[in-house]
Amino acid sequence: MNLPHRFTNSDDFSLSDFPEARLIQRNQLPNNISQADGFDDWSIFQRKNLSNWVNSDGILFNSVSEFDSVGLNYFVKKLQIPVWSIGPVVLSTGNGSRGKGGGVNPKIIKAWLDSKPLNSVLFVCFGSMNTISSEQMMQLGIALEKSGNFFIWVVRPPIGFDINSEFKPEEWLPLGFMEKIVETGK
Repeated sequence: MNLPHRFTNSDDFSLSDFPEARLIQRNQLPNNISQADGFDDWSIFQRKNLSNWVNSDGILFNSVSEFDSVGLNYFVKKLQIPVWSIGPVVLSTGNGSRGKGGGVNPKIIKAWLDSKPLNSVLFVCFGSMNTISSEQMMQLGIALEKSGNFFIWVVRPPIGFDINSEFKPEEWLPLGFMEKIVETGK
């Protein structure tokens, strides 16, 4: 089990066999990886899974090749088997819902998108398995506002907050961010 973050006190570390990934920040790691020591239950489970990957005819990843080509190419090189991105795969909920819900009606989002010029809207989402720190969230909010671009930002609670907690723009976003965005139609 390769756990390079266990061998440094630095907040940043690299993966020796994956230099294309550049530096990884410790706070980007999910808890199961950051707390792994190679002998814990998660590590044992993953070691069994990963050793079976090389015996597979190929691997399917819940990802988008246009976003994740570097990572997907790494697995092709490392495993010497085909790799396919099949994402994003989302659970069908029929008329049900997952999580807290988006708070915005999908029809309103579609109408808003349709009112914007083609290729003019940024979509910012770190997926359902990732989150950023509150400081990074503040900086991203400032950058999105200053960019002048239209955007859709899927916001999850930052690191250190309960993943099921209610949206708290006054704590997580720059002062006046929501008002400015509504005012400018961004």
